[in-house]
Amino acid sequence: MNRWYLIMTKPKQDALAEQNLTQQGYQVYSPKIKLQTPCRGKMRPQIHPLFPRYLFIQLCDENQNWAPIRSTKGVWQIVRFGNHLPTLDDAIIGQIQKQEAQQLETQGLAQLKNGDGIRIETGPFYGQQALFESYDADQRIIALMTIMGQPLKITLDAAQVTKST
Repeated sequence: MNRWYLIMTKPKQDALAEQNLTQQGYQVYSPKIKLQTPCRGKMRPQIHPLFPRYLFIQLCDENQNWAPIRSTKGVWQIVRFGNHLPTLDDAIIGQIQKQEAQQLETQGLAQLKNGDGIRIETGPFYGQQALFESYDADQRIIALMTIMGQPLKITLDAAQVTKST
């Protein structure tokens, strides 16, 4: 039976831990929230972790070998109370995911998936099309576009793009 457990990450290494655990084949979930934060004197929407320094991880059995998880770069510890490892039901994780999707969509930015088309709405590449590749550690968008026949990887703030239909 699969259960969700909680992992605490090292300071400012949420994305690193999530990436490394995912590359090891674990199913990891880090809920996000879009907040207005000051940036160079202006309020800009930015995506932040809902629970900074915490990740949910789905595992089959509490008795399986946890050593690879504990030794993963970015992971601080597995959350426990004494010898008890608290778990979450799929229903709770599903509800968090549903609310996260609704919140991001109502604010104009649904989570993008690798290969999604995006349109750049501001800046020097205004009006250009690109392909979403991933989010970086600061939740900026890394996209691929072609300029003068050459592929180019660019980094954009989430507020600069809209999803192409």
